[in-house]
Amino acid sequence: MTDQSKPLLPGDPAEAFAPEQSTSVTTIREAYVQASSFLRARGIMEPESCAQQLVEYVLGLTRTELYLRFADVFPLEATAAWGEAVSRKGRGEPLQYITGEQEFYGIPFTVNPAVLIPRPETELLVEALMQHGRRMWPEVTTSKRTPENRQHEQQQQELNRYPSEVGQSAEAEEIQSHLPVPPPQAQPLNKAEELPMKVDKAEELPARVGKQQSQQPMLVDIGTGSGAIAVTIACLCKDWQVTATDISPAALSVAQTNAERNGVGERIHWLEGDLLRPVIEAGITPNILVSNPPYIPSHDITELQPEVRIHEPHLALDGGPDGLEPYRRIVRQMAELPAYPELVGFEVGIHQAEAVTALLSDLHQWDWIKTVPDLAGIARHVIAGREA
Repeated sequence: MTDQSKPLLPGDPAEAFAPEQSTSVTTIREAYVQASSFLRARGIMEPESCAQQLVEYVLGLTRTELYLRFADVFPLEATAAWGEAVSRKGRGEPLQYITGEQEFYGIPFTVNPAVLIPRPETELLVEALMQHGRRMWPEVTTSKRTPENRQHEQQQQELNRYPSEVGQSAEAEEIQSHLPVPPPQAQPLNKAEELPMKVDKAEELPARVGKQQSQQPMLVDIGTGSGAIAVTIACLCKDWQVTATDISPAALSVAQTNAERNGVGERIHWLEGDLLRPVIEAGITPNILVSNPPYIPSHDITELQPEVRIHEPHLALDGGPDGLEPYRRIVRQMAELPAYPELVGFEVGIHQAEAVTALLSDLHQWDWIKTVPDLAGIARHVIAGREA
């Protein structure tokens, strides 16, 4: 098996995937099997699942359509695109960058190498903020899509994703046996553990000084990346004001594309700059501050999986010597705001929750601080808030 820590360079002939051309006509199923074997030989994890998703992407098929068309001839006009897509995956490129898409909280997002790929654990941060935000601003109308409704939607999506049509082909049954098991659902947030105490410059926006002056909370997403948090909140919390920042113009462009794509382009204000600095310069006082900043310690970057280390932007990964520098800077910058946010949410790395909790606790600005575990039970989010 090839060592992915030393990937071959793009264009290396030993890495390129060449769909078999022979006197016998290649079916879609045969193309899938060839790609699976190629990816397995390259040391790619879950090669069957990757090949299946690439077939769907190149041919524009749903999973059900793929099952029903396994015996069809693979379209000759799609051969070049198919070979290129499988070759890219063979070089270790994330599938999401090849297809240009990743779903987050049931919402489609465009992604490219300018932004990190949204992760499922960040959905728990969004859920926590909406849960506490609804409690703190009960008079504000939000989407009726509760965590319970969302769980039901996910179950329905999985049923659609893993169909069991009566009389489906033997090829479909064979390929379905290789597909991944649906992921587990998120645990209810009541298990949270309570711990001790395109834009050239900042836009001029009205300042918000707490709930007393506005029934519409102002949420600020620091380091928005693809816009996963900001766009999702804007979609689901119709009355919340949303501002998003990023130091990368390329990332902001992707985020703006996703906002337009999901119908909230006019709902989000975009600021380019470093962490809270553009927010401070614009005179904005956030009621809710959320950030999923870079939190990987610099010396751990080389130990990341090749897909992440080689292809995802280091600007969005490297959190300094101990991974905590962005949190320290954000906490220091909060003192420059007209008022501290009433609700704060951070995503954190492994073993960082206690340190980030201490940073917030030392400010003595919030009545409670909690952590939210991810699906593996790791304290992944730190939430601080005031009593409603």
